[in-house]
Amino acid sequence: MLPIVHDLCALTKVLVAGSPHSLPLPTDPLGLTTSPRDLHVLTKDAVTVKSYSRLTPLTVSNRALRSFKHVEKGDCLVAFHRQGLYEMKRKIEQSSPSLKCCVIYGGLPPDARRQQAQLFSNPDSGYDVLVASDAIGMGLNLAIKRIIFSTLEKFDGRRKRPLTPIEVKQIAGRAGRFGTVYEEGEVTTMHAEDLRLVRQGASFLGETWCGWGLHC
Repeated sequence: MLPIVHDLCALTKVLVAGSPHSLPLPTDPLGLTTSPRDLHVLTKDAVTVKSYSRLTPLTVSNRALRSFKHVEKGDCLVAFHRQGLYEMKRKIEQSSPSLKCCVIYGGLPPDARRQQAQLFSNPDSGYDVLVASDAIGMGLNLAIKRIIFSTLEKFDGRRKRPLTPIEVKQIAGRAGRFGTVYEEGEVTTMHAEDLRLVRQGASFLGETWCGWGLHC
C-alpha cells in the first residue's frame, strides 16, 4: 500500500535503486493520497495505472457467528494477537471435536507458516479451519470459504485502534478466491455490533485494486 507521500518517497528510492526497466506497485484506490502525477514528478519516469476487479463474488453475512459451535469447514477466524489466536483454536476444537485448526500469524517462522498453510490447503490433512492474524492478507492464496472477524480492532505497536476500510477489505478478500474450491466468499463477525460496522462499509468490498507501473 502507498498511502502517504513521505512513505512513497522512501519506498520509491529503495525500489528504483536497481534501475529496473519497469516496476509494478500494487495499491488500493481507498488509500491513494498520492496521484500518478506526483509519482511521475518524484521519479521522472512514465507512470501507467491499471484497475483490477475481483473475479469471484464476496458477500457480507446477514448474521454474526456468535458462538464457536457455528464454525464450519473452510472457515478462517481472524484475531490480532498470538494469545487470542491460540485461545480461539482451543475453544473451536473444544466446541466441535471433529474440527482441527491451523494457526498462522506474522511472527510464526516461515517454515512453520508454510507448513500450516499446506495443512489447511490439503483436504485430506484433517485440518479444516484456519485461525489467523492479518498475515493472511499478505499474499497467501488459501481455500477459505468464510472470513470471521473476532474483533475489528488491533494494536498497531502504539495504540489499539479500529481497522481501516483497507485492512478490512484486504482480510475479507481472502474468502472465496478465484481458482480455489470456494469461488464464492463470505465475511462475517463474531459479534453483532461488529457485523453492523462491516455492513455499513460493505460498498468497499468489491475489491477493485490499482496497479501502478513505473517505466524507466
